[in-house]
Amino acid sequence: QQQQQQPRQQLAAHIPAQYRDEAAYEADLLRFLQSLEGTDSMDYTNAFGGSKEEYQVEKDFESVLTDSAGDKQVRFELQECVCVRDGLHHGSDCPGKWLRTLNKQGACYLYIHTITHETRGTRPPGFVAPEEQVEAEAAAQQSHSRQDGTGVDCRADNHSSEASVATFHVDFFQNAVQWAYNQSRTALLLCEDKTQYDSLRQHLLASEGAELIDCRPLVLPLRLTGVKFPDAVEQIRAQLVQCMKQGSLAVVDVADRPPCFAEKFGADSKYAKSFPMDVFDATNRSCHNKVFVRAKGDGVPTMHDAYRLCVLTSCSPPALPSIKADLPMDLLLPCSMVSTLPLRRCKYNTCVQEIELAHAQGKIPLVLDPHGHVGTMIEYKDSTLVDMKRLVVQSQHQPMNTLKSELRDCLITALQHGHWLHLRLASSAPDFERVWCDAGIFPREVFTCHATQVLHLLKMALVDHVDVLQKLNQETSDMRVVLTSTLAEDTCCAALRDKVPLANCQLLCPTT
Repeated sequence: QQQQQQPRQQLAAHIPAQYRDEAAYEADLLRFLQSLEGTDSMDYTNAFGGSKEEYQVEKDFESVLTDSAGDKQVRFELQECVCVRDGLHHGSDCPGKWLRTLNKQGACYLYIHTITHETRGTRPPGFVAPEEQVEAEAAAQQSHSRQDGTGVDCRADNHSSEASVATFHVDFFQNAVQWAYNQSRTALLLCEDKTQYDSLRQHLLASEGAELIDCRPLVLPLRLTGVKFPDAVEQIRAQLVQCMKQGSLAVVDVADRPPCFAEKFGADSKYAKSFPMDVFDATNRSCHNKVFVRAKGDGVPTMHDAYRLCVLTSCSPPALPSIKADLPMDLLLPCSMVSTLPLRRCKYNTCVQEIELAHAQGKIPLVLDPHGHVGTMIEYKDSTLVDMKRLVVQSQHQPMNTLKSELRDCLITALQHGHWLHLRLASSAPDFERVWCDAGIFPREVFTCHATQVLHLLKMALVDHVDVLQKLNQETSDMRVVLTSTLAEDTCCAALRDKVPLANCQLLCPTT
């Protein structure tokens, strides 16, 4: 009786009078929504009026005759909204919000608006899930820590949101995949435009070491793809199984419209085992236990060490925010694919930091240094200098074996002490690809930032050189490579093309 005398809280106008607080109203909304099917596929032609509305009238009349009307769940009729709407979308001035819950079967998410009571089976614009709100708050806190000096900011320019995205040449997309994997993340390949995306997609289709997984049937209607959703999921599962067995690269192609993976393949989805979210986790090497189905001839669950996965989209870095909500961004690492050598301009006093940033992104910095200022700064760090111009000149009248041995000794010193290996090209254009690179002397892997792999190749090639092996066994930390050149910006790439693996390089142009 005391509870009945309590005044009703001051609530929004759209909440019916029988509710004393907003929480009770929203709880009833969610119970109503949860009672619905994922899709309304019922045939209403057998109703007297031949429509859904007539069918509902029939069911209401049946409830009255059978005395079961009191047991019927609360229904919410459609209402008008006070906001200015743009077609089906609510305006920014809308006082209501969208609520989300699983449908009766627990197979998919449904959404209901707190004012209009309209329901949807697809994610409404502007809806923010609770887990995304937590992620946004964590990102804001991390951003604050960067500003106060307690965090690490790998961006070259704090005023550019795109600068934090690592750049890779489109012909060497495998480097982006491996770079992300080394950071325990899955690469999200972003293309410059539709033309580059189509070109890369065709290259992947023709590649023997990659399997393109088409996600369009997960988003587009059946009439456009000719593939039903369950069949598409099974096809994806079978492709993942083959990639895991063979050690191939699984490329999840989402084009410009990815499915909402959390909704369609989350833990509560019936497709969670066919395409588990774990496949995007680079640190999880046991997700094959979910994907493999012995009854379908997959055999014993296994995962090849070379197996990798990446996500391909036609969106560019500026368009990335438009698809973030549908992707598991906490497991992905954006990588921008470019068709030309990436050029980054910087100040002389920040050049060393730019070099370190390029190394962190798995790239070899190629610094245009016409006055030798950067070379002088590198000498003040722990570095091993190789005067490549002198070696090129001496190669005209001295045995190549002697010069290559000198190059190898410099490489071993850098490996042994964890130095920067400074390859000073000056105005020369040494042909590393065909002349100077040798598996047992100066492996091409030097230009991939994989010092461990370089060390392994040298040990294999120098197994009979005990004195050299002793030095290699004393290796302390990762070696890094830096190239400097005095050539002009417009002639450097032309002079070094086909001689230096430019696709692995980050071109730096310091200015005063």
